Amino acid sequence: MKLFSSLSLLSLGLPFMVAALDQAQMDGHLAAGAALLGTFEASTDPLASWMQSLPDDTSLTSLSIPGTHDSLTWNVTGIAASFTKTQDIPLFKQLDTGVRFIDLRVGEVNGMVNLFHGSVLLDETAQLGDIFWGLYRWLDAHSTETVVVSIKVDNGTTTASLEQTIYDLVTGQDVADYWVQSAALPTLGAARHKAILLRRFAFDQLQNITPIGIDASSGWSDNNGAFSIVYGANSETLYIEDFYNVGGTDLASAVDSKFTALSTNLDLASSQYLDQLFISFASGYSGITVNPSTLAQGSGGVPGVNSKAITYLANKRGARFGVVLFDFFGSDSRLGPAVLSQEVDLTATPTGAATPSSTSTGSGGGFNFGAASSSVSLSYQSFTILFAITILSFVSF
Repeated sequence: MKLFSSLSLLSLGLPFMVAALDQAQMDGHLAAGAALLGTFEASTDPLASWMQSLPDDTSLTSLSIPGTHDSLTWNVTGIAASFTKTQDIPLFKQLDTGVRFIDLRVGEVNGMVNLFHGSVLLDETAQLGDIFWGLYRWLDAHSTETVVVSIKVDNGTTTASLEQTIYDLVTGQDVADYWVQSAALPTLGAARHKAILLRRFAFDQLQNITPIGIDASSGWSDNNGAFSIVYGANSETLYIEDFYNVGGTDLASAVDSKFTALSTNLDLASSQYLDQLFISFASGYSGITVNPSTLAQGSGGVPGVNSKAITYLANKRGARFGVVLFDFFGSDSRLGPAVLSQEVDLTATPTGAATPSSTSTGSGGGFNFGAASSSVSLSYQSFTILFAITILSFVSF
């Protein structure tokens, strides 16, 4: 058995005991998932355990929670990365820097559940179970924390075998204690050292089971800036902004379009329905001209959505924002603190955990279809346009 601290049990002078997972299995899962998880290391980041000081009776709906959109896409390379890559640091680093809501996209390949963005396979080795075991390793080291895990089937359709695999992964005897085994949001105390499943699929192809997790499978509105989903036995509601193909004639108008949808949902989160969960995506793109990296980080003196979001959050410091999911979370170390209503320097140049090479997706930050340079032929421009359209047809946001 391993000993872990828990606020409520420690206050009673009692240890919090959790059965240790098999170390050989753990090592195997961490190795298989390393391309997406990164390498586990002890963290000194002040946000690695930011939930530690919160009371056990804290409602999760009352919190502001940093999150990442398409959380596992950090290592996508090549020209496909322009619209497939949405992160710049691996999962372990995201968690260490405050992320407590992760967005996983999956698909079934030869009976295995692999990780995708749209139809783009993120790694040939890593499977969903490997990512889960990486999460268990991190939770073992940060037992006061909880992580909401959103799962969406991006590649192919939801099959009975896929549902069964996921169900077994979250209810299996050796790992069930790492998951909240209910269909409602618990208090923070009941969720510490556990993951909370939020599923964008229904366990409707399985018989004689008790579904667990927040059921967001019915009513998720595609590319919509404001919609709600009712779930749970008490008709709890998710208020969601997921406007991702944001339009606009240039980068500035695309950023303004996205930020309007984002800030509208955040305004609502900070003022109404304080007992319900809000989910706001700061992520997106604009057609084939503005890719996720450029929309998030800006370019050519035009600030991106992340910068505008930091200013907005800082100016409403102390408000409840709900879950806020970012692209390229590692590019600006102020994102996590801003969501958590910590003081940030709005005059600072963005710096973060990501290296410059991991945040870049090309010198233009997207596809530039303006006047061609003398070294770029019209036929090549036509090819890149067609390629971008093809990539977008395989990518789901």
